Formats: sequence, C-alpha cells, structure tokens
Amino acid sequence: MAATEIAPIVSGEKLAPGVQTLVPEAELQKGPRVAPSAATQVKSEEIPVQFTQTPKVTVRFLAEVPTARPKSVLFAALVHPKLRLRKPIPLEVSVQEGHVVLSWDETDEFAYGANTGEALDDFAKTVSGLYFDLNDPNVRLGENLEKVRRVLNEYIEPRQR
Repeated sequence: MAATEIAPIVSGEKLAPGVQTLVPEAELQKGPRVAPSAATQVKSEEIPVQFTQTPKVTVRFLAEVPTARPKSVLFAALVHPKLRLRKPIPLEVSVQEGHVVLSWDETDEFAYGANTGEALDDFAKTVSGLYFDLNDPNVRLGENLEKVRRVLNEYIEPRQR
C-alpha cells in the first residue's frame, strides 16, 4: 500500500498577487471535513480540507506577477542589408500601457510593440534609420546627438561588400 502526502489548499482561488485568504481558526475547530471531488473544486469558492493535525501554512507574497518575458535582452537582429552589428545592444524590457517597450539607456532610444517580437522589429528599423541619419556627412549634430552617433558607431558599422 502506497501513502501520499499532499499540501492542503486553503482558500486559494481567485486571489490577486500579494493577497492571501486563510480559513478562520473557528472554521478549523469545527472538525474534519472531506474535500469534494476535483470537478466540484473547480467551481467552488472554498475547498474544505480534512486535517488530522494542525497544518503548517507558509504564505509567500509576490512583489509582482511572474512573467516569461525577460527584463533585458541583448539585441543582435539588425536586418538592414547595408549594416552589421559589431556587438549586441543591451536593451531593457518593460510593459507600459499594454505595450512592450524596449529601451537603450546609452542612447535614450526606445521602441514599442504589441508584443516583444513587434518591439524588436520596431527597434531594428528605428536604430537603422537613426544610424544613417546621424552619419550623414551633410548633417551638423549638436553635442547630445554627437554622443548618440559615437555610441551607435561602437555597435553598428557598414557591411563590407
């Protein structure tokens, strides 16, 4: 005969991040109760659990909702046929007003999209256009844009034919 031990579920449905609801001590004192079948558990607000001893409950509060999206990426997908990357560009990833935003702190450049892929595509176009605009010999640049041009030239160069 095999024995299995499972952790009790105590009012865990429909909780917002950082909030935990516990069964009051008075409810625990009423005595053992049997948990309903799995089909009923999906529909119920609370799941009664039979305790043979007082359970140890550990509650961990999350500072933010877990996500599969990284907080930063190394961009190396420059697709312009006349340009190539010398080294990957470090980008910070955030979500603002429902859009994914990529920020390059060294140049104060950013791009956004409905998802990470769209934001990366937008960044590729933005940084390519900026490279050509700032490296145009007929354009005079101020101090800030000259700094951006120097940083761009550290990361991007013309492709050799």
